[in-house]
Amino acid sequence: MKKLSQIRGAFVKKNNNSKNMEAIRKRKIQKGAEDFAVRFEGVMKDLAKG
Repeated sequence: MKKLSQIRGAFVKKNNNSKNMEAIRKRKIQKGAEDFAVRFEGVMKDLAKG
């Protein structure tokens, strides 16, 4: 029984890691998109001024 719970624990830990990685990846993509939007907005403002 102990072995089974150890295996399950390892599996859960691995699962959590992949979920965290996915969350981090999504956050990075979202941050990148926000940065791009801010930069793009700045460029558009410059163009509007020019």
